[in-house]
Order: sequence, then structure tokens, then C-alpha cells
Amino acid sequence: MLSCIQNGDTSRLRDLLLGPQNHLNEGHLAEKMQDIDSVNALLYTALLDFAERVSQHKTPQGMSYEIYESIQFINQNVNRKIRVDDVARHANLSRSSLNRKFKSELGFDVSRFIMRCKLEEAKRLLTYSDRSLSEISSYLCFSSQAYFQNVFKKQYGITPLNYRNKTIIS
Repeated sequence: MLSCIQNGDTSRLRDLLLGPQNHLNEGHLAEKMQDIDSVNALLYTALLDFAERVSQHKTPQGMSYEIYESIQFINQNVNRKIRVDDVARHANLSRSSLNRKFKSELGFDVSRFIMRCKLEEAKRLLTYSDRSLSEISSYLCFSSQAYFQNVFKKQYGITPLNYRNKTIIS
């Protein structure tokens, strides 16, 4: 594993991470991995995820401090029942000012971003944990498992269960 990272052998690395066939093989959950290559592949994936998350914490050029702080607040509270009013209060803005700035700077509204963050976290939980759909929907404060499944399928064109089956790391 380490040698393919050092040598830049991305095809070998991809095979280790996702399997040699279609790169979306069903396999074992992270908690059930037993061989060193699978554990190393998961470690590498976690490292990439960590690096991506760290890069997201840098304030992008052209983004106001209030919007940056709002994004951080949403990401840090993705597992809570947060509303646009909560984000506006955190950013010391009115709800309408926050929505206007968000739309102006990012091209979409705050509520859409909150949902996007919740769904991205759901994707991570489906991939890296064995939590049930009910537990995930409850953890992310969806009103019901059915609503979670409908929103997920509408956003990604696949049910959460099918997504899990396609992305399990072997």
C-alpha cells in the first residue's frame, strides 16, 4: 500500500481501495476488515477525507466572513436540527440578509446548503459505518426515515441502501 502511494501507482491504489473489478464492489464494513491492505486502504481514504475537510476550513477568496462562519456553523451542527434562523443568529445577520448574501456569494440559499451538508454526511455514514438507515436519519434529524430516503434518492438518483451497497469498502 505504502509503495503504491510513494510510486504514484494510482491504479493499484484504486484497486486496493475499491476492488479490481468495477471499483464499486460489495465488501466488508470498515469495522469488519481483517487484512492489512484493507486497513491501509481505509487509512489512506480517511487521510484524503481529512485533507479535503482541512482544505474546506480555509476562507475562500471573495467569500465574506459571515458566509464562511455560517458554512462552518452548519458543518459543525449537521447532526442537529438547525434552521436558517439559527444560522442567521450565529452570523449576527437577519434571516433575509443571510439568505441574500448566501445566494449572492454561493448561488443557492441557506436551507439548500443545510440539506446538502446533511446528505453528504449521510453518504459518509453509509460508506464508513454500519448504522441502520433509521439511525442515520435520526442522527441527522430528518423528520422520518421515509423522508430521508426520498430526499436522498431525489438528490443522488439512488436509494441510501443501494448507495451503501455500491460504496462499501472491501
